[in-house]
Order: sequence, then structure tokens, then C-alpha cells
Amino acid sequence: MIKTDPVPVPMDEHTTESPQSWRERQKAAAKKKAAAMWEDTKRSSKSIVYRNRRQLYPLAYTSATAAVGTTGALVAEYSDLAMPTVVMGTGAVALTAGYAALRKIGSKLPDGILGRFKIGLMAGCAWCATLPLTGADAATMWLALGLGTVSLSARWWQRIRPGYPSGPTVAEPAPEPTRDVDEEMATAYELMQVWADEIGCTNGVLAGTRLDNPRLFEAGVVFTISLKGTRHNLDAVRNAVDKIAIAVGYWPKDISVSQGPQPHLVELRVVTRPDAIDGGFHGPVIVDDGKGNVWVEIGPYTDGEGVERWHVFEPNSVVGGFVLGSKGSGKSRLIELVAIALRKLGVEIWYLDPQNGASSPALIETADWPMKGMHKGGTLFGNVLDLLDALEDVTTVRSAENTDVLKVEGFTHTRERPAIVVIVDECHMVFNEKNPRTGNTFGHDFGELDRIMRKCGLAIIGASQTYTMDTFGQSAALRSGLVGGNCVIMRMLEKSHCGLLPGNVPAPWDIPKGGGYGYCLGSDRDGVLWRSRKPDNVEQWMRAYPPATLDDLVRNVLGEMYENRHEAAEQDSAYMRDLLERMRTATPEEARQIRAEIRRRRGGKAGDSEQPQQAGVLAVPEPPAMITALNPAPAASDPQVPLRELGDGEQQLMELLADGREWRTSEMAERLGVSEVTVRKRIKRLESRLVLVRKGVYRAKHL
Repeated sequence: MIKTDPVPVPMDEHTTESPQSWRERQKAAAKKKAAAMWEDTKRSSKSIVYRNRRQLYPLAYTSATAAVGTTGALVAEYSDLAMPTVVMGTGAVALTAGYAALRKIGSKLPDGILGRFKIGLMAGCAWCATLPLTGADAATMWLALGLGTVSLSARWWQRIRPGYPSGPTVAEPAPEPTRDVDEEMATAYELMQVWADEIGCTNGVLAGTRLDNPRLFEAGVVFTISLKGTRHNLDAVRNAVDKIAIAVGYWPKDISVSQGPQPHLVELRVVTRPDAIDGGFHGPVIVDDGKGNVWVEIGPYTDGEGVERWHVFEPNSVVGGFVLGSKGSGKSRLIELVAIALRKLGVEIWYLDPQNGASSPALIETADWPMKGMHKGGTLFGNVLDLLDALEDVTTVRSAENTDVLKVEGFTHTRERPAIVVIVDECHMVFNEKNPRTGNTFGHDFGELDRIMRKCGLAIIGASQTYTMDTFGQSAALRSGLVGGNCVIMRMLEKSHCGLLPGNVPAPWDIPKGGGYGYCLGSDRDGVLWRSRKPDNVEQWMRAYPPATLDDLVRNVLGEMYENRHEAAEQDSAYMRDLLERMRTATPEEARQIRAEIRRRRGGKAGDSEQPQQAGVLAVPEPPAMITALNPAPAASDPQVPLRELGDGEQQLMELLADGREWRTSEMAERLGVSEVTVRKRIKRLESRLVLVRKGVYRAKHL
């Protein structure tokens, strides 16, 4: 054998370790790999033994029998004990162990196996008593033990299969549980009796009411409540759901109240079979009535009677919406569900998140135009201004296209001429900021555009944790446009953030925990609780459908601002990374300036003592033409007519309307403790300060 020299390790000017240390490192890596392989082998062995543990039961008993018999044979061979004593002792030990095993598992064995088990116990005792006589090296004894084990265990191994499938199998659908109608109806009559004893009795929360006409639906039972002859109404029944739940023994989320077929009738649904409600997400469900209306299903009602829907299109228009919910209520997940449906429909999705993409990372990655934060690079509110410009440009050209080219009244979505939906998460952070170009709030400027852009194929969906006028930048037009389309109310904890909610809807703070629960204003089942479906992988669902392609007219009018949108988003992320990197090595003065810049980008107000001036930024340009046209400046010569002082009654009425809500004259009269005639007289004297929403309903003009 020829001895060869070891192969030298290549060295260059960048190598700092010696050949010896390189070999030691290789040995250490090999040992580590060997240890990992050994651990993997042990885990695999344990897994195999665990999966086949029931198949190994006969072998375990045989091993115990062999151990007892061998011990007796060795004692007989090497001890001075008499052979009969050893034989009887070995047999007694085997018999005791066998009896204990029979007591422990005998009742658990199936028919046909127990008899074989008893035969095996007796044969094992005989084998243990015989082995000391023949010696441990008797081959015939071991052959008899092996053949006996196989013959007696064959039926067991035939019945008990390994704990994993031998090949791919198709799971059969589980049989639907049978429904015991008689038992459910008996339960319904018991609930009617409970109602009469605790709810509708003289001292009950809904005294004088009757619960009758029980009938089954898919997930439970529905009753009719008669309010005739009582002082209660639908709102009173809804407000009493918690007490009703305590009386009947069901959770409040499993009880729903809705208007019946006649004014004095209310329907009460109680879910007794929650498993019958399918709340899983299996892909977006689109509903088209063939008349221009398109909805997407967002989740089943908690009473199992139907599914809530989000209105996407109506004839000649695109529908926006507003989602209210506190942190953890599920509003961002609901927005993602709607976005998946929009992508399936071929709608262009623009997504603005003032929290720099933290609200929905999936939409930031998959939206057609993602905007991380309100600011763009070093430009304050750069993303919001770009969005406002884009909406104005598209509205201008599409309005002209509708009237001068297509000769149509509104907009109909097609994949060749797609609609554009703008999703603004945490919209109160955007709309309540002041536009540096116009001096208005962004909510005011977006609201003026919203009046006309829906018939041009554009709509806004806002999501927020508050529902006050600040949420919409003090813009009644924007609030009306968003809430008038879809208005979703999810769980809220702060009552002061819900000042604009109508008084006849369920309280958001009573919505169950867990996320996804909510109700819709103006839906087919107004105020009935539902739970939205939750997609497992939003990004995967978004990429499962092809994104929209804007028509050439819109793409060209948007120009480089749109074509470079993804590069701008990456540059914005790079700008923030650069700020953070500079902060690591900054001096105290530099750190103060960088901190102020980060605060500014996070929505810092103008006038912040640490807010630096923007270096190199050009003067603010003139407002866009459409915004100027929609917001004409008052003429300097217009006389300012001073408002007269209010009387005590008028002042009380204005203070009542200061919350921004829409009030009926009957509600105002009840709250102020006066007659409706008096309220109407005061309203007539306050015509210049009030807005008539509809007959008998008013709100303050500037709220």
C-alpha cells in the first residue's frame, strides 16, 4: 500500500485559519451530523413502536413469558433448590401475572379474542413450569413458544391494523347527524313555559308578551313574540337579549331578534344546533341578481338563518363602505375577505395603510397599488396626495368618456374597463389630517370627490376604530357616501367612539369577543349578528386569481405615478431603513432630528416642537382643478350675516344635536321632555342650522 501525503488546504490572503483548525472543524461538523442522525433514528424508532404498539402486545406477553421461564430454568440449574420447588414457584409466578393481566384487560378485548387470550395464559403458565425441567437451551421449547404465539395472535393481528394508511385514501364524508324533531319541539315548549314564568310575567323584563308558534329551522327553533297590548317594541326586545339568554339557558350570541311579518310581531331565533352552521371559508361566494347588483358573502348569521353580504356593485355605480371595530374585532380580516372577492371579480385594488402595512401585510404584498404609510419618501402626505390626484384624474377622464364617447349614464364594471376600489385602513388617521394644498381636511376633499366618482367606477372602503365626525375629517359628504353603501359594526369597547351610531341598533360593546362578529346597518336583516369567514392564507387566495388590468385610457392618464408605484413603495421602505440605520450611530442632535422625522412620518401634527422643516421640498402647488371647482372660495364682497342668539329651548335642542346623530322629532321630544309640537316650532326657528335628512329626521348642519 502506497502512503500518500495529505491534500493541502488552499490558502489565500483572505484565509485566516490553519489546515489543522480546518480539519478540526470538519471533524466537529461530522460528529454533529452523526449525532443528528442518531437522534433522528431514535425518533423514527419511537414513532414506529408507538404506531404499532397494539400489534406488539402479543410479543410483549411472549417476552414476559420467556423471561419468567428462563429465570426458573437458571434457578433450577445453578441453585440448590429442589426441582419440584422451582417448578411450582415458576408456575405460581406465571399464574399470578397471567391472572393480573386477565383482570386488567380481559373486559376490553373483543369477542373471539378473549378465548384465545385465556388459552395463551394457560399455555404460558405450562411453558414456564416445564422449562426448568428441560433446561433453557431446549430448542423444542422455544420453537413451541414461537409457534404458539403466532397461532394464537393471528386473529389479533388480522383485526388490528397499523396506525398509518398504506396508501392515499379518500375520506368519506361524515354522515349528517340525525335530528330528533320530537325532542327539539319538546325543548321549544319548555322554553315557552320559561318565557311565561320569567320573561312575560307581571314582573318580567318583557311583561305581557307571549312566546308562541314554535317552528324548526336548520340550526334551531324560531318563535313569534306578540307585543300587542304591551308598551314594548323591537328595540326593547333587543335590549333584553342578555336577560332572555340567562332565563332560557343559551348564550346571547345564539339568540337573535328581528322584525316579524306584522308590526306587533317579533321573531326570536334560538340556535340549538350550532354545528349546523358552516362558518368555514371555501373561497369567495359572489351573488349576482342579473340586474346590475353584485354582492359577496361575508359570513353566516349566528342564528343560522341566511348569510350576510357585502354590496359591491349596483346599477351604474360602484359601492363603497365603512367598517367600524376596535383592535382585535376582526375588521382587517373582513377587509381581506372583501379584497379576495374583489380580486376574483377583476376589480383594481388600491390599498393605503397609515400604519405602514402592519394592518394587513397580505394586502400590502398583493394589492394592485400598495401604499405603506401616508408619507412618501421625504414628502409629507406624499402617498395621500398621489391617491387624491389619481382619483381626480380617473374621475375626470371617465366622466368625459361616459358622456362623450360611450353615451352612458353611469359605470358598469368589466374586465376590460375595471372598477377601482380604494381601501383605506385606519382611515381616521388619514381623513382627519389637513391637506397642505387646499387647507381642508383630506376627508373633506375625498368626500367632494366621492359625490361623483362612484358613477365613474371608483369607490372607497374605510375601516376605523372610531365613528365620530373626526373619523371622516368633519365631512358629512364622505360619511354619507361610505356609510350609505355598506356599514359594518363590529365589537367596540369605547362608547365615546360610537357617537354617530343610530340609537335603535345593538350596542357594539355587547358584541361577543373572539373576532369576526358584527352586524350591518341597512341590510336585509338589520341589526342581526353574524360572524365573518376567515381565510387561512390571504396572500395565497389573492394570488389565486389574476389581478386586474387597467384600460389604456386610465393607465396613460395616471402616467409614471402609477407605473412606478411598486418601485416607490420599495424606495419608501428603503428610506425608513436608512433613517433607522442612521439612528444607530447618530449624535444626540442628529437623533433628535431623526426622531422628529420618524414621528412626522407616523402622522405627527404640524407645529410639533421637534418637527423639522422639509429641506429641498418645493412650494406647495396649487390645488387640483376639480378640488377648486368643488370648493369655491367665498367672494370677499359677500356680506357675513351674524347668527342671532338662541333661546333656552333652542339652545337645548342644539346641544342635543351636537353629537352629530340623526334624530327623529319624537326622540327629541322624549329626550327634552316636551311635546312634538314644541320641537317642530323650535326646528322651524333653527332651519338655517339644521339639515332635513328625511321626513321627521334632522341633524345639525356642520356635524
